[in-house]
Amino acid sequence: MSGKKAFYAIGVAIFIAVYAGLFYNQAGLRPMLIVCGSMAGGMVLWLKTTFRTPVDPSRLLPVYLLTLSLSLFFLHITEEFITDFSGSINTIFGSNWTLSDFSLLIVLLGPVIWISGAVGLYYRNPVGYYLAWFVFFGMLIGEPTHYLVFPIVQGGGYTYFSGMWTALRLWISPLLLLVKIRNVLKGKAHSINKPLPAIHFLTLQKRTALYTEPSFACAAVSYSTFSRKLIVRSCFGLPNTSSGVPSSTM
Repeated sequence: MSGKKAFYAIGVAIFIAVYAGLFYNQAGLRPMLIVCGSMAGGMVLWLKTTFRTPVDPSRLLPVYLLTLSLSLFFLHITEEFITDFSGSINTIFGSNWTLSDFSLLIVLLGPVIWISGAVGLYYRNPVGYYLAWFVFFGMLIGEPTHYLVFPIVQGGGYTYFSGMWTALRLWISPLLLLVKIRNVLKGKAHSINKPLPAIHFLTLQKRTALYTEPSFACAAVSYSTFSRKLIVRSCFGLPNTSSGVPSSTM
């Protein structure tokens, strides 16, 4: 591990320790173990995957933003705020988590962390990849507690627990991420060190897009003379056979 990578790994470990301390002081031991256990699990997955082989952010960022969209994570936090998630936690664990502390740690500080993760992914920063893994691991492992743990331990039969209505849908994006990462590790996708070939890039674009988005063509032209000729003829809708390139290559 290089010195720079070690710096990022140590920094993430310190971040987890600090966040765990804040969470423990506010919500108690067991809620802290659930949340910070997800942070630690995300770090393990990060170290095993994108920490070693960074993935093109364009393959992760849409899924990450989907998770944070109003229809997923932010809506889930809204439900927990409205239905007094902190009070429900106090009831089953005997902690003293106030609504103001919950708002500070989850409703306000949480989005700052998640948005920072999106910015980090965009700039291919290792911390951004870690925060993405933290979110995905937490959604996949932590959110089921709304169904499998909290409603049972609160007593009085299996009834609604704060955050239950929107927790299940948060499983969608982590599953999408796992598929993408699996494809990368098996060599079916491209890492940031392996640019997308020009021909493959062009076959993914509709011909009309090359008229309206010349930047796509300009970016691909720089690959090779072969690609340049192919692109120019495609832009003008000309058959590729006259240039000596069989149309079957498209």
